[in-house]
Amino acid sequence: MRTGDSNARLASIFKTSESTFQRMLNEGREALLVDYVPSRLGYDHMSREEVVQRNLIIPERLFGNPDSPINERKAVTMCDGTYINHQKSSNYFFQRKSYSSHKYRNLLKPMLYVCCDGHIIEVSGPHAATTSDAVIMNNTIDDEEGLIHWFYRPGDVFILDRGFRDSKGPLEEYGYAVHMPETKHPRKTQLTTDQANKSRCVTICRWVVEVINGRFKRDFRLLRIDHSNRALSYMMDYFRIAAALLNDFHVLIDNNVHANEFLNIINERISQPNRLADLVIRNNYNRRRAHFQPMAANMPEFEQFPRFSEEQMILFALGSYQIKQARKYYGEHLQPDGEFIIELGGDVPVQEVRELDGRDLWLIRDRMQSRHTRSKTYYVYIAVEPTLSGREAVPHYYCHCNAGKRTVGCCAHVMTVIWYIGFARHEHSSASRRARKYNRQAGALNIV
Repeated sequence: MRTGDSNARLASIFKTSESTFQRMLNEGREALLVDYVPSRLGYDHMSREEVVQRNLIIPERLFGNPDSPINERKAVTMCDGTYINHQKSSNYFFQRKSYSSHKYRNLLKPMLYVCCDGHIIEVSGPHAATTSDAVIMNNTIDDEEGLIHWFYRPGDVFILDRGFRDSKGPLEEYGYAVHMPETKHPRKTQLTTDQANKSRCVTICRWVVEVINGRFKRDFRLLRIDHSNRALSYMMDYFRIAAALLNDFHVLIDNNVHANEFLNIINERISQPNRLADLVIRNNYNRRRAHFQPMAANMPEFEQFPRFSEEQMILFALGSYQIKQARKYYGEHLQPDGEFIIELGGDVPVQEVRELDGRDLWLIRDRMQSRHTRSKTYYVYIAVEPTLSGREAVPHYYCHCNAGKRTVGCCAHVMTVIWYIGFARHEHSSASRRARKYNRQAGALNIV
C-alpha cells in the first residue's frame, strides 16, 4: 500500500511466484480486516462520548456547548468525500457510473466521518462518481435503523462543505445541527459580511478533514495512483486498512496555540459591519483612477506603515493559510524591476475617509490578479492608522473577491499587501526571496 508496487515486482522481491504472493496478500488483507481494522475504525470501535472528548476548543466554543456536563455536550463531526482514481473500464455501465464530469477521471468515492482532532470515526463506500456528497449523506440518514442514528443523538453537530447543501434540511429534520460555508445570493457577486464571517467560522474548523484526505494520498501511493481494475473489488478494503493505520499511528491534530485569541477576535468582530466595503461601493472607488496614485511600496510615503510580526499576521488572518498564499501572490505581482506597486488614495476627499470612524486614515488600494481566472482582477482596500501599531493599525479592510467583505480574518489578497509592506520588506526574509524565485521560475517557462 505504501509503495504501490505491482504484485509481480513484490513477488520478485520476496523471491516467490506471483500466484503464491497473491495468495499471501489475500490472507494478510483478510487477517487485517478481521483482527485489526474493527478495533480501530467504525462506529463500534469508539463511543459517542469519546468523540465529544476529542472536540477541539475552537469548534466546540463556536458550535458546541462546552459548559455542559460531558454526557450532555455535543459531538462535532466533519464529513467529506474523497476519491480514488482507477483505470477506464470496458464495462459501459460501470464506465458511466465511475466517470466524474467534475474531475474528468474515472474514480470511486469513499466518504469520511472525522473527529475534530483528525481521528477517523468511519469510512463508507465505495460510492459512484456520479453520486454527489449530498445524495450519499441523504441515503445514509434515510435509513432510520442505520448506525449513524444509533451512534449520534439529536443536537450533535456536522460541519460540512457546500457540496452537502441539499443534505442540510434532511439532517436538521433528524435534529442534528449543520454548519457549512454560505452561498451567494442570486445575482450577487460577493457574500455579504454576515455570510463571509459565518463561512470563516466554518472553514477555521473544517480544514481538519481536508488534512486527513491529504494523508491518505501522501502516505499510501496505492491510493493516489490509478487503481487496477482487476484489484478494484479490494479497493475499499485497502482504504479501510489505511484509515485504521492512520488512526493507530498518525499524530493527532491539537488545539492551535492561538485558539483562545482566535475566539476572542471572532466574538469581537463577528457582528461588526464592513464600513470600508460600504464606502467603496457607495463611492464607486473601483472606477476612480485619478484619486489613487501608483507608487512603489518601498517609497518614503509608506515608511510610517505599521510593522507586523508573524504572530500578529496570524492573529489578523486567523490562521497561516493566507500568509502562505500571500508569498505566492507577491511573487506573481512583482514588477520586472523588483518593485511591488501600491496605490495611495491621496486625492480621496478627507470627509469620505472620515465616514469610517471619524479618524484621518490612510487609504491604500492594490490590484490583485485572480489565481484561478485570468480575466478577473480584485481591488484590495486597506485603511491605515499610522499612529498605532500591529493589528490595531489596520481597523478596516475590504477586497473585491468572493469573501472580501469579511471582518473575521481576511482574505489572501488583503494579507499580501500587509505581509509585504508590514513585514517582508523590513525583514528581507527568506520568504520574500522564495517569492521572487517563484516569479523567476514562472518567467523562465515558455508557456504558450
